[in-house]
Amino acid sequence: MPTARIATSSGVQTGEYSEETVSVDGDVYAIKDDDVELLPPCEARNVYCLGRNYQDYVDENADIIDENLSHEAEIPDEIDFFLKNQASVISHGSAIPYPTFTDSVGYGGELTAVIDTACKDVDVDDAREVIRGYTIMNDLTAKNQSGITKIKVFDGSAPLGPAIADVDPSSLEMRTTINGEIRQQGTTEDMYYGPYEAVSEISRRVTLYPGDVIAMGSPANPGSISPGDEIEVWYEGIGTLQNRVVDS
Repeated sequence: MPTARIATSSGVQTGEYSEETVSVDGDVYAIKDDDVELLPPCEARNVYCLGRNYQDYVDENADIIDENLSHEAEIPDEIDFFLKNQASVISHGSAIPYPTFTDSVGYGGELTAVIDTACKDVDVDDAREVIRGYTIMNDLTAKNQSGITKIKVFDGSAPLGPAIADVDPSSLEMRTTINGEIRQQGTTEDMYYGPYEAVSEISRRVTLYPGDVIAMGSPANPGSISPGDEIEVWYEGIGTLQNRVVDS
């Protein structure tokens, strides 16, 4: 059963998640209750994001990669990743503030591994043991900026949620809809590097901590978003991450 975090009058609680409720030790909290706030499913101290991990994404975004990121528009020979900060993270159901410094914002529904225990130098064969489960991130991108930080890091650029589920990450169906129209559809079978490889590689460089997340990159994502758009990212076995874009 997926688990989610909520803020209640009794403090932050973690329990079993359904689309409308979170159950904690027999108490059932309605997510739409005014006294209950759905939080990001973990305290994401660090947000690691894999780049160029789906061939169709690389092909479709070759112009942005070539012009703004100084990368080759191809799958890298070793795992390529960047970081988002805590100000980027918002929860399922929260409004995405459209940034004032750009008029071109893209999206990307990504499978995201959640770290369960502090770890360093993890072997690929042991990586499964340090992963709590998987959630969903929408990797928002300011397309017309230059440099990975300006493109990827801004308030609300990493909606995360709604829950963490124990799933096999190797073959999950996914889709992203904008105002009910399917814009992304794919499977994690098309990932070039998998979560276990990502955990191993990143942990060679830095210590990973409980609650850290690693977003695994996105299938092709045609189009952009605008204020007023409703975005839903669904991953098989995890659920649907939903957010609405609003004017800043």
